[in-house]
Amino acid sequence: MAWPRAFAVLICAGAAVTLAGCVVLLVWFRDLDPWELVGVSAVLLPSIVLGLLIAVRRPHARIAPVLCLTGAVPLVIEFGDIYGAAFAAHPGVLPASGVLVGLSFGSWMLLYVPAAFVLLLFPDGRLPGPGWRIVAIGLLVVPVAFAALGTLDPAGFDEPYQDVPLPFGPAPDGLVPVAYALLPLFLALLVAAAAAMIVRYRRATDPVLRAQLRWFAL
Repeated sequence: MAWPRAFAVLICAGAAVTLAGCVVLLVWFRDLDPWELVGVSAVLLPSIVLGLLIAVRRPHARIAPVLCLTGAVPLVIEFGDIYGAAFAAHPGVLPASGVLVGLSFGSWMLLYVPAAFVLLLFPDGRLPGPGWRIVAIGLLVVPVAFAALGTLDPAGFDEPYQDVPLPFGPAPDGLVPVAYALLPLFLALLVAAAAAMIVRYRRATDPVLRAQLRWFAL
């Protein structure tokens, strides 16, 4: 099996497991609101289905697993939100890992990463040029670094995990400004990813490719 198709199938399977986990929590804790999951699923499942369809029809299309990831990552974050709501509503029932809790507070950046990679890679799954590798690497490194710093927040964790201890202790004072500096850097990377579409469009000579880029931009 071609690796793009294999990754797309694997990501879709993970999304299905995550969605099932959300449903299990909602069934187990019937006092939780299910409508947020319904809304998130309605918005994100089309991206997963589209990626899977492309993977089936074009096994070597690199954009397929990226599209699947665009829908799967927010589902994982939604699972964390539902878990947090259950943790708050039913103290002492569910466990909480300091590492996972810390990482989850920086996970909001991951919502933007798959979409940014779609902008970078559409439609052929390749970057516009070698220089764009810096943007691609930055989109991976910055969210991971920001999430890692979330496990070291001197202020501790927010509700409902305020009683969960920091797994590695508070960060040194010098690391706190680093976390704030990552925010404008991440924004610059997202802007660069959007600019990649403009660069690709201006360089395109194939009318079909230009039409694809126009429809995608719309």
